[in-house]
Amino acid sequence: MNEKISIGNNLDLGGAIFYLILAYFIGRYYRNRRYPAAMRYRTTMPRFWAGLVDQAVLFPSKVLLALATPWLPLYLIALFEIALSTAYSILLHARYGQTVGKWVCKIKIVDHLTATQISLNQAFLRDSGLLVGLLYAASVLKGEEFDPNQLTGTAALVAGTWFILEIISMLLNKKRRALHDLLAGTVVIRTNAEADDLPAAQTPLHNDTGAFNPPEGTL
Repeated sequence: MNEKISIGNNLDLGGAIFYLILAYFIGRYYRNRRYPAAMRYRTTMPRFWAGLVDQAVLFPSKVLLALATPWLPLYLIALFEIALSTAYSILLHARYGQTVGKWVCKIKIVDHLTATQISLNQAFLRDSGLLVGLLYAASVLKGEEFDPNQLTGTAALVAGTWFILEIISMLLNKKRRALHDLLAGTVVIRTNAEADDLPAAQTPLHNDTGAFNPPEGTL
């Protein structure tokens, strides 16, 4: 048992170091980059890298949950992990239009019609499909050999199916709107693209200093 815990701790530490180093180089890559207006919706790769940066941000919570494995069933730890990552995504998207990963990669979620800040309802809808699927998967995993750090069985089927649908939907429209964007009425844009064809109603929510710039009246 002690040997297993020791190996797990070493893997956790190695994963943390990997994500932190990766996040650093991703940040350096996107820090001063600018793109033409035609590239505003070409966000496939920045989204991917943003997800890895967010994994680095969420890593401490995963370590804490891993420490609770002697006292909590694995399916319950999986539910906690789903709840934490979903809350992180919904709350930051609703307030800023971007998670830490999206901020690092200079992309942002906006309303697809007005290019303005999305609402809490839109942020929730955006994560609702995968959230419902994973919650269902976790609820039926009591009888499975389940490791929350390595999706298996029902959870793998749900996550894999959703991922495939996301990729297909992104490839079928010019603005690269994934399935969750279609559900929520949102679109992901580059914040470091030229702004000459943005709708007049848009209020900039990101500045070149790299700092969050929440809309007026939200603080």
